[in-house]
Amino acid sequence: MNDLVIRLRRFKDRKSLDRVAPRMLDKAAATGLQEELKVIAAIDHRQAEIAAGKHYDAGKVPMTAWALVD
Repeated sequence: MNDLVIRLRRFKDRKSLDRVAPRMLDKAAATGLQEELKVIAAIDHRQAEIAAGKHYDAGKVPMTAWALVD
């Protein structure tokens, strides 16, 4: 997931992330369920980072950042 989060960090706002997310999910779904779940987790992680305005390590997003994600 770390590699995916790093790749997603080039998207600075939610609008651009929402535009690319469906394509990433489609590619991952073709690979398998585990890959699709990793992509979903990375996208959610990046959404929390964008909402909070900070970068977090994988699996280390605080509850306060998740509260900002709608």
